[in-house]
Amino acid sequence: MLANTEERGRKKIMNSITERRVIHQVKIDPKISAPKIAASTSNTLGRSVSAETVRRVGGERFLGAPNHLKSSVRARAVQKRSPTPLTPIDLWTALQDSWCQLSPSLLQTLIESMPRRIAALLSARGGST
Repeated sequence: MLANTEERGRKKIMNSITERRVIHQVKIDPKISAPKIAASTSNTLGRSVSAETVRRVGGERFLGAPNHLKSSVRARAVQKRSPTPLTPIDLWTALQDSWCQLSPSLLQTLIESMPRRIAALLSARGGST
């Protein structure tokens, strides 16, 4: 019988301490990009680390933070409206107005980034979501 040992398979690029450092950097600044963390990690380790490796280590932190941040900003924008929306129709109108204020270039960037984000999500979770 074969036992699962650390010698089998591909060697890890980062050790657990470096992985924790990456996660800590994302917790401190959720807007930091994976390539920036990869560059600083490469300098620390003395060998090349790709942004995809950093995304794999960061996992949900890279995928979840921006969406959560955007939705909370939208919610605050709706709450600040005067008068505050009280009925479902008023709320729907406020949300539509908020979305209409987004620039077309931002929407295009979000659309173009979806295949990369979905691929990263699938690789982070190991299958269907």
